Amino acid sequence: MEKEERRDEGRREGREREGEWRGGEGRKEGRKEGRKEGRKEGKRRGEEKRGDRYFCLLLIMISDSIMVDCTAEVLFDHANYIKQSDEKRKAADELKLPEKPHREIQEDEQGKENRREPEAPPRVRFPDSPLFQRWGKDLMEDQQIVAQQLFDKYGYNVYLSDRLPLERPLKETRPPRCREKKYSPDLPTLSVILIFFNEATSILLRAITSIINRTPSHLLKEIILIDDCSSNEELKGPLEEHVKKFNAQHPGLLKIVRHQERMGLTEARISGWKASRADVVAILDAHIEVNTEWAEPILSRIKEDHTVIISPVFDNIRFDDFQLTQYAEAADGFDWALWCLYEAIPEDWYALKDPTAPIRSPSIMGILAANREFLGKIGVLDGGMHIYGGENVELGIRAWQCGGRVEVLPCSRIAHLERAHKPYLLDLALAVKRNALRVAEVWMDEYKYMVYYAWNVPLENSGIDYGDISSRKELRKRLNCKSFDWYIKNVYPNLVPQVNIVGYGTMKNPLSEENCIDQGPVPGNTPILYICHGYSPQHMFYHSTGEFFVGGIRSRRNTVDRCLTDPGEGKLPVIEQCNEAKKKGLNMLWDFTQRKETSNAPKRTTTRAASNRKALPRLISPLERGAAAADAEVKAALGKAERMEAPPLLPRVLKGASPRRAQPSGARALRSAFLRCSCRAGRRFPGDALPAERSLPAFPGRGALARGAGGPRGERRCWGKSFGNAAYHKRGKKWKCSLYLEGTPGMHPRWIVRGG
Repeated sequence: MEKEERRDEGRREGREREGEWRGGEGRKEGRKEGRKEGRKEGKRRGEEKRGDRYFCLLLIMISDSIMVDCTAEVLFDHANYIKQSDEKRKAADELKLPEKPHREIQEDEQGKENRREPEAPPRVRFPDSPLFQRWGKDLMEDQQIVAQQLFDKYGYNVYLSDRLPLERPLKETRPPRCREKKYSPDLPTLSVILIFFNEATSILLRAITSIINRTPSHLLKEIILIDDCSSNEELKGPLEEHVKKFNAQHPGLLKIVRHQERMGLTEARISGWKASRADVVAILDAHIEVNTEWAEPILSRIKEDHTVIISPVFDNIRFDDFQLTQYAEAADGFDWALWCLYEAIPEDWYALKDPTAPIRSPSIMGILAANREFLGKIGVLDGGMHIYGGENVELGIRAWQCGGRVEVLPCSRIAHLERAHKPYLLDLALAVKRNALRVAEVWMDEYKYMVYYAWNVPLENSGIDYGDISSRKELRKRLNCKSFDWYIKNVYPNLVPQVNIVGYGTMKNPLSEENCIDQGPVPGNTPILYICHGYSPQHMFYHSTGEFFVGGIRSRRNTVDRCLTDPGEGKLPVIEQCNEAKKKGLNMLWDFTQRKETSNAPKRTTTRAASNRKALPRLISPLERGAAAADAEVKAALGKAERMEAPPLLPRVLKGASPRRAQPSGARALRSAFLRCSCRAGRRFPGDALPAERSLPAFPGRGALARGAGGPRGERRCWGKSFGNAAYHKRGKKWKCSLYLEGTPGMHPRWIVRGG
């Protein structure tokens, strides 16, 4: 009996275990079937979701205000897609963006869930691109390609901009006391003018949105969009549709003025001024976002004084990740080349102990607001300015000299998107140089020579056509404007003119004319040999006292000229700040005569040296070929600026040179040894070549200027430059070296100055 009971019990346990086992198998099969059914259901819902996506897209096309049950990703994706041009749509279709990487869930043999580790981060396709230094590390490779293409086209991150909301908060950057100020509701009305040329649509729409949302509606009379003949199709029909939507909510607020041909920044601003109807005009870039209460301080100050021209304080929107960087308050100034720069705030402003007080400024940086009638009275802007550059400086100088003033308001803040590059003009220098000479001829009187110095342009027969200036001179006479000397002494005392320059240009050797002396990498003080490119690092100025200034001359009191110096026996020439070279007792004086050997001169008094030299350079007329070439370049820049190619800094590497390290521009540096050169009369070298022991080792990646071998103590030494023996020419059995100053090849005519 007991055996049978135990047998029955064993059978029951066996059946239970078998049931458990079969139940486990059933659960496992059930999970498999469930996953299969889940995939089918997911596929079905995905098809429904795609229907929702297109339904969402349809509603977006009908009205931005209608919201449906779609993900933010769908909204961003399709809102961006319908804004794309045919070209961008084709590129997006060719490069379909993959789904975001996800973790797959698997089971092991025991039925436990195992999570696979995420895939390695995508490879960065453009590691040297400025766009991907801080941003885009998580983008897939095909997304990076699209982002880089847009970056090359616009100069900022359009890929990110298209995915950001048009209305986004900006951090508060005003001084705390500005937030406590109260403004009268009875202020002048405002016309806002936005200038654009091939701007990204999302950037322009974000600027409009910020202006509407952060300007009191009873003060904002109109927003005028000036299209300087953009070729971007998005800025034509699609932009008109966006304007209609804005005007549906704000009747008559937006209007578009289109140029039929490209006229440049200045003419576009003048068109905006002509179209405006409010008491005050604010002329802004299209790639900005205004901050809280930006307009009230401007309108309040102009109501107090209608002759003041206002500039807000700029903050910076980074071109790659669109983060806002706060800038400190500063005045706006310029150097002698008329490039804009920031100036220190005048001391008398600090004495007020009021961080909200206006800051007196010598110039305008680029964004301005003014009383419409007063701006018209003083000539608005100079329509003879072409493309870009100089127009802001010209307005600042004219305002001060003709009865107005310029101020920066700390309580008005505008965030400005700075491009990494300007795709509409690869070489801005051509346009800025032409406009700078125009400003100098009209407004700078006896100081105009400093602008010619800064651009390395001859004072006579420059070959640069800066246009007809008779009407601007007549305007100055009619307004009874003050002199530029008054402006320097009373408005911009920090701007320092340079006197007693007897020669300027680029330094060459007759036997190696494609190479110029260059200041070399900065920071650093070793002059190098480099392919002549004509920009400021190769500018040299010979002073009447015997100094050579290298790399341009100073514009302001807080900057210092850099002098070529002879540090002593056995050492190479170096470039030192002139005041530091005097403290160190370095020899800074050189004897220079055109196409003669240049040697370090014995120390002498300034008075004696200056008495034997002329105060201004003597110029030889340029070659006709050079003048025609320069004029053609300027005209090409004006007519076909968007198709111009930037001149390479280093078009080729000389034969026998070893490329080492790439310059930032992509040009390669030269590796070469500069040979020593003896200037002592009668010194001879055996044979037709210099002995090998007289050559100097090359600096890594750079050629260096060698100081002469010299002779007995006190003997004068000279320096030359070249590859091999090209620093020398043979006169009988004597080797001589010579240098000369020459104008910039390819940018303006060849010209020669003679010192002494």
